[in-house]
Amino acid sequence: MKPTQLALALLVAVAPALRADEPSTPPLAPTRHSEIVARAVAFRLPRFHFSHQRLDGTLAERAFHNYLNSLDFDHTFFLQSDIDTFAEELDGLDRRLRAGDLRFAFDVFDVFRNRVKDRVAFAREVLEEPFDPASEDTWTLKRREAPWPQDAEDQDRVWRKKLRHQYLSHRIARELEAEKADADGEEGAEDAPAPLHTPQEAILRSLEQFRTVILGHDEEWVVQQYLDAFARAYDTHTNYMSARALEDFDIGMKLSLTGIGAVLSLDDGAAKVERLVPGGPADLDGRLQPGDRIIGVGQDDEDIVDTRFWPLYRTVRLIRGEVDSKVRLQVVPASDPTGATVSEISLVRDHIRLEERGARAEVRELPGGEDGVFRLGVITVPDFYSGRYDAEEGVEPRSSARDVRRLLEELRDKVDGVLLDLRNNGGGSLPEAVEMTRLFLPAGPVVQVKSPLEERLVVLGEEDAPFVYGGPVVVLVNRLSASASEILAAALQDHGRALVVGDSRTHGKGSVQTLIPLHPQSRDFGAVKVTTAGFFRVSGGSTQLRGVTPDIVVPSALDVMEIGEEYLPNVLPWSEIDPLEFKPLVPLADIATVLETGSRSRRERDARFTAYETLVGRLGERLRRETVPLDYELRLDLARRDRKVEELQEDVLRAASPAGLEDDDDAKPRADLILDEALNILRDYVGLLKPTETAASDPG
Repeated sequence: MKPTQLALALLVAVAPALRADEPSTPPLAPTRHSEIVARAVAFRLPRFHFSHQRLDGTLAERAFHNYLNSLDFDHTFFLQSDIDTFAEELDGLDRRLRAGDLRFAFDVFDVFRNRVKDRVAFAREVLEEPFDPASEDTWTLKRREAPWPQDAEDQDRVWRKKLRHQYLSHRIARELEAEKADADGEEGAEDAPAPLHTPQEAILRSLEQFRTVILGHDEEWVVQQYLDAFARAYDTHTNYMSARALEDFDIGMKLSLTGIGAVLSLDDGAAKVERLVPGGPADLDGRLQPGDRIIGVGQDDEDIVDTRFWPLYRTVRLIRGEVDSKVRLQVVPASDPTGATVSEISLVRDHIRLEERGARAEVRELPGGEDGVFRLGVITVPDFYSGRYDAEEGVEPRSSARDVRRLLEELRDKVDGVLLDLRNNGGGSLPEAVEMTRLFLPAGPVVQVKSPLEERLVVLGEEDAPFVYGGPVVVLVNRLSASASEILAAALQDHGRALVVGDSRTHGKGSVQTLIPLHPQSRDFGAVKVTTAGFFRVSGGSTQLRGVTPDIVVPSALDVMEIGEEYLPNVLPWSEIDPLEFKPLVPLADIATVLETGSRSRRERDARFTAYETLVGRLGERLRRETVPLDYELRLDLARRDRKVEELQEDVLRAASPAGLEDDDDAKPRADLILDEALNILRDYVGLLKPTETAASDPG
């Protein structure tokens, strides 16, 4: 079918759904500039990507689904007949992209805009109907894999359920807040003012917001979505950036930027927190967590703006601001898949504090040892930072490896063992990670880097490097330990130099991305961020997808959340290459078995850990929930049970998270159950090693 025929067929298909009171919206169209950009993207993706896969029908089909899902993420706007009509254009989409032909993207978007207008009009009618509390229906929480409605009648049925689900979420959330206020004995709870909007009004405002945002998108946005769909068809970390998106990326790389210190991605219409920047306001505050979704942003005491369905760059720009100014966020926690729980978090924008971001150390004392106490060093590395020399300021550049070397030199004669805490460390500088690894290794290698573009395999860490600490080491990780963190943990594990403790696996990001401009002299054409290389352990396996599996698993709440490479779409597979020649310093498998048995027994006897693991189990059940009832009484009962879990969560999960400070006592560190148990494991490890059997020779 030719493009003009497609546009006509789609117009005929959509026409019956349009309502008489809905004004037509002029269709968007690609420009000459965007056609040039499309050809440049089609040329660069297969040339520079790690896989060197040619842009063919297989990639085009992936891009096709990526694009449709980026528009209709819960499969409620398009009809199956729309999808069938679109699919007639699949054959040849790759060739059309190489020719700069983007008309398919705009034809599909035009259908989507009309479907959105129709559904918002339908919702207005349904929300005026009286609410019947009884229902035998259920709502599927995650509809990304659900079939599209078969026809208009099926779509109306799906939307009635969708609107009922949203109504119950709003109504019950308000009722639970009122119950909590009454139980807490808050003064004036009975006389508290009614919410500004009824549940029906709140739902309609959100839908009207979505409609306004969709109808307000311009040509550049459509091109961004479509070309990024092709980029992500190669892998989840490969992206196309329009000129506007590239500008925001450049801003994000500058240390002078002020904001809250959170890395965000777009997830089902909301800005999802991927990770927190160490030393940033959100990290230091402690309330905003990875996996949380930001749905509203306000400045100081101004009204909060609903940011659902906004392009990510617009939400990010609203969050940024002047130093010492306040930003207020409406947040749906990661622990609530229904989206009913909304909290407000106020943060004061600030620069990233290097002193907070830097590695730090402390000495913890545990009972045992020859003099009745084991002294264990804890070194926390928030990320693998590296700085440049600032001639104007005259400030020596920061280096995570140099900082850890200094800390080890201060600790090594004072402690019996060292715990390296890499939880929540999303990576950073590869050279810093290699150099830091060698502080614990008398000899390399550390990691293999395979780059098909350069047609070579690079082995890092074989050169002479300072060896500082040869005593027992435990590396503590979690699901947010990624990239460079995984390289260090894997190398020390493979060399038999350290025991790895933590979640069932690390994040699983074993790839390198390179930013490639589409034009050598102008940034107006944007760029592609392309996966160009992969990391491989010295034992041959990749850290991609599988991450690093700890020797002893002590799971955190992150382990039951959908956090990690395996939960992302279009991920690169795990692979392996030939291992390097090396000999582990100490065979740790038998030692790990003994230590794991002791750890499990200790946790079973610890009432705090029992309560914590029970709560994590309940949280996991909640997050794995696929459907919720649409009957009012059943839903209210479910919500009350969830609320009890949330009430336990605040106390118990905070006691098992990386340590911060209690709100009411700045001098009192928060409990950290996971760290405490990792230190117990390190203590047992030290006790198993005789002085003549240290893991590596003392460097002196």
